[in-house]
This record gives sequence, C-alpha cells and structure tokens, in this order.
Amino acid sequence: MKIKRFVAADMRQAMQRVRDDQGPDAVILSSRRLAEGIEIIAAIDYDEALIREAAVQAEAQIETPPRHAPAPAHAYDDGAPAAAPAPRRPQPQPRVAPEV
Repeated sequence: MKIKRFVAADMRQAMQRVRDDQGPDAVILSSRRLAEGIEIIAAIDYDEALIREAAVQAEAQIETPPRHAPAPAHAYDDGAPAAAPAPRRPQPQPRVAPEV
C-alpha cells in the first residue's frame, strides 16, 4: 500500500493532486483543515479483501444489548385484584355566545 499526504490551498486542488499522483482509484483515508489549507491522506494499491475483513471485524465488535423475552403473564400476577382505572374527567364544552 502506498500512502501519501497532500496539502493544498483548498479541497478542489488537494483532490486534483491526489488524482494526478495516485490516479482515480486512490482511497481517501482522512482529510482535515490546516493553517496552510487542506490536508488529505490518500492510499493506492490497497487490498480490498483486507478492508472488507476489517469492516466485518469492527462491526462484530459492536456490542448489541441482549434481547429479553417478555415475561410470562403469570409473572405479573400477585393474586391481588386489578386496580380499577381512574375515572375520566369530563371535558370542558366550548361556550357558545347567545343569539341576539
């Protein structure tokens, strides 16, 4: 793998330098703004299979929270009668002006 650093006044010039030096198959590894302009780190002749394998390994390392099965209905039943729902409050009715 051939990795190079490119610095230019703006992104357009930096990308042009990458294409001129490494060709259209170059891979941008990073870019950042510097006092003197834009820095791009690019690579060529990379092994795509290694990149895919690294991505799969990185994805496998992301921990997902375990899924818990819902508790059976009897787990919540303590034998006490269920509480009655709270009474609903009557909704206020809009006032209508009397006809004159």
